[in-house]
Amino acid sequence: MGTSLLSNFPAPPRTGTALQRWAAAFTAPWKAWSERRRAAACAREVLRLDRMLARIQPWLTREERHRKVVAAYMVCEAADAGALLRCAEASFATWPVRRELTLRDVAHYLAVSELLAANGETGVQASLKRVIDATIPAGV
Repeated sequence: MGTSLLSNFPAPPRTGTALQRWAAAFTAPWKAWSERRRAAACAREVLRLDRMLARIQPWLTREERHRKVVAAYMVCEAADAGALLRCAEASFATWPVRRELTLRDVAHYLAVSELLAANGETGVQASLKRVIDATIPAGV
């Protein structure tokens, strides 16, 4: 009668010191705010590049324009931009239903990629979908 069900399971290991855990918990809201801010800046720049290309080269298809936007944003070659677009399509436009890649998808993929590169192991804390959707109009 003296043992509880929980005593059969070991406690989860603690990582870091108490000060490190406290600092991580204290800075989490600021980190999420910073990530949302950086994602919004990325989305604004992607939208600006897309609108500029649509104005300068109106004959481009949506896919060609997305490729040029990614190449300009990432400062890379067209082949590298195409690879990034394929990754974005695999991440956002294939599940649960296959659909056409949108500029929102492209901006979301670029923002998450940037944040993961900057944050390293900690990953992305904030949900960026609402930020991207509020910045880039639907159907662009």
